[in-house]
Amino acid sequence: MAWTMAEVSYPILANQIPKREKDEFEPEKDLWASVIKEAIQCYQGRADVKGCVHPELVREIERGQAKRWFASESTIPGTFLWICRRLKLKPSTIRAKLDDMPRLTLHRKQYKERAK
Repeated sequence: MAWTMAEVSYPILANQIPKREKDEFEPEKDLWASVIKEAIQCYQGRADVKGCVHPELVREIERGQAKRWFASESTIPGTFLWICRRLKLKPSTIRAKLDDMPRLTLHRKQYKERAK
């Protein structure tokens, strides 16, 4: 008999866990939600630039690309509007909140201090 994660990880029995409607696209939705989260990180200037020679430049490039991605009106797969449609999100709400989000701004001195 194989054990499920619910039976192993929690002190309640598996049959006590309410059944959830299975969404065959749940893993795909998680993936696309991660794409939006990553784009928000880039938009904020928080792109992972470990090991980059010019982290400020890379962050600024990533921010520009994210800004264009969010502003795009394209609906082909992988675009912001397409993902929003897949996840049933309102693109206008996300776009409106982008500029209210804090932006990471570090100066060269701070980068050098971080590298130590």
